[in-house]
Amino acid sequence: MVLFLAAPEGERLVGAQLADAFARHGLEHGELGAFHARSRDGQRDAGDRPAIEFSIANVTEPGSFDPATMGTLSTPGVVLFLRIPGPPAPLAAFERMVVTARDLARELGGRVLDEKRTPLTRQSEQLLRDELREFTARLATKVGGR
Repeated sequence: MVLFLAAPEGERLVGAQLADAFARHGLEHGELGAFHARSRDGQRDAGDRPAIEFSIANVTEPGSFDPATMGTLSTPGVVLFLRIPGPPAPLAAFERMVVTARDLARELGGRVLDEKRTPLTRQSEQLLRDELREFTARLATKVGGR
């Protein structure tokens, strides 16, 4: 599942503002140079750390963020993504990702876009939610059927 946070038309998102906003939302810099939203409900990963619910990468190559250069970074946008299978509670992780994307857009003056890079509407959000439910149900059936 993918969402984009795009800068306003003809502008760029500023790294220092991104870093501050990410910190306010409890996102941690980590694996692959991305920022990660970790579980708040006690779900743990294999390393006994809070499980990653979703991640945020830079839309420009190589996609990573370097904390040492966030102050000078400017980018046309970021991508928020949820890996499936991934978080133990994928629907809750998706809901948190959408809320975070909308909050970041409001704070930074950006726009939330869907995987086709069209504005995320309540209808397209619901379609993504339905796709996630269907996919996780198929996955559970496949895993349970082994």
